[in-house]
Amino acid sequence: MKKFSIIFAALVIAGMACACKNNDDPVNDGGNGNKEAAVNIKIDGVFDDWKGEFASADLADIEETAYPNLTLMKAAGDAKNLFLYFEYKLAEGQTVAPIDILINSDGDASTGFTSWIWSKEGCGWDFMLESELGFLGENNTITDLADMAVYKCIEGDGQDAWDAGSKFEQQNADDFIACKGTVKDGVAYFEVSILRSVINANRKGNISLGITMTDATTGDWVTKGILPQGEDGIGTADMLEVALP
Repeated sequence: MKKFSIIFAALVIAGMACACKNNDDPVNDGGNGNKEAAVNIKIDGVFDDWKGEFASADLADIEETAYPNLTLMKAAGDAKNLFLYFEYKLAEGQTVAPIDILINSDGDASTGFTSWIWSKEGCGWDFMLESELGFLGENNTITDLADMAVYKCIEGDGQDAWDAGSKFEQQNADDFIACKGTVKDGVAYFEVSILRSVINANRKGNISLGITMTDATTGDWVTKGILPQGEDGIGTADMLEVALP
């Protein structure tokens, strides 16, 4: 009986130790709520898995902006992929919706390119993913972004990407991106996965990114959506920081 009591007590203590360990496990929120342990995103056009806390940017605190259509973006990562979620109000009659995803993959804002869109101190993008056709398909469907190209900064050195002397080159990348979504009442809801290896984000740590969305229905690219945006206007906000496991 005494032996049984000792074994039972040992099991209870062991169980308590496990419980304490689980409660004390660090949760990586990246400063923006991206709970590493909670990331379980599937690119299926069903968005229930985005209801948790994630790194995000929206227009909730901006009263007036020239780029109002991209209203919300969220981001997260697992060991293999970077995941993005968007909500975008279609412009009237919009049929072509290019998208640019600019990524600071080394966590250093002093390398890569600067941009007029985000603060120079909080930018430094190393990769640009660009789809000229965009996410909007025929009959208000969401496309698979099959034309998405990857461009890598070669000689940024803190310069604006379009200044003379700045250099970037297109990378060879196949089957690195997936996209699913829907359009409802004039709003596009869609999610994207990007292989981390394609944007040189294989290390554990923080990356940052920014998004622009465009209406090219008339042939000219007219910027309609930008996130993050600053309350004081374009050029004041840092890119969105995302923690990767």
